[in-house]
Amino acid sequence: MQDAGKVVDYYIVFEKTKCVHWLTRFLDSQIQHCYAVGKSSGGRFWKVIEPGVNNLAVSLKSVSQYPSIRDIAGDEAVIVRVKTELKQTKPQIRFCLRSCVEVVKSLLGIQRAFIITPRQLYIYLIKEELICKKQK
Repeated sequence: MQDAGKVVDYYIVFEKTKCVHWLTRFLDSQIQHCYAVGKSSGGRFWKVIEPGVNNLAVSLKSVSQYPSIRDIAGDEAVIVRVKTELKQTKPQIRFCLRSCVEVVKSLLGIQRAFIITPRQLYIYLIKEELICKKQK
């Protein structure tokens, strides 16, 4: 892994999903979707990485228009800040569904095969104490 040692700093947003999907019935009623938001290297933009059911939306939002992460995520979302160092790992070949959780796990360098739902990811981040501070 060429990024080993690199520190990643993202806000992970957990929310109810905006789309109807057959898998939704198996998810927690409040935490059904997750995505990542981080500041650009210059600090002038928010990088929003939001996996969808059939796409991956990556966008930049101006900090002057959206001064707070809450302005992007909304009032109902659960937001946690994760700052962690990427570790040297062996490549893993495994079957996985391309989901919001898999994309966020990749961004954070998490290689746990059995974290599949947004709720499981949220609990893992709390247990592993990867959360810097909880945003209210």
